[in-house]
Amino acid sequence: MTQTAIDVIKDIAPGDRGLRLFVSGGAPDIEAVQVEIANGPQGDDRVVEADGAHVFLEPRAADKLDDKVLDAVQDERGVHFAVTEQELSGSGPDEAGSQTAD
Repeated sequence: MTQTAIDVIKDIAPGDRGLRLFVSGGAPDIEAVQVEIANGPQGDDRVVEADGAHVFLEPRAADKLDDKVLDAVQDERGVHFAVTEQELSGSGPDEAGSQTAD
């Protein structure tokens, strides 16, 4: 998660709440990652925590996003989340992309 994503998640889902990412659609070519605010993880969700921000990944989403970084943008239309490629480790100080925990 980037620091921006951490800040936004803590703002919109404070405390033990978090952002839940899950895959919708049945066929791999039409699968989409969906986002919702959740009170906690479900079943076998993978929990990622960074600086008090929680992300809950259902298994298919965890597989798809394992090597990605979650970012966020806030503008006049609201909050938008984006998934980007992870930068190589050691690319710079305090890279939030490496701040994930299982």
